[in-house]
Amino acid sequence: MRTSPCYNCEKRYLGCHDYCNKYQEFRLNRNHLLEEQRKRNNLEYDYYYYKKDAIKRMSR
Repeated sequence: MRTSPCYNCEKRYLGCHDYCNKYQEFRLNRNHLLEEQRKRNNLEYDYYYYKKDAIKRMSR
């Protein structure tokens, strides 16, 4: 689920995220997804610098 369950929710009120089970489940899934993306981004970023360094080593 990409959109928050709060979107067009009839029961929504200020501070309801603390008590809404749907939102808490959404947040756990969202945090897991974001953590996986961060891991992939770090791998790609490391690979970029490894490749850049390899080109420097070959040109010596």
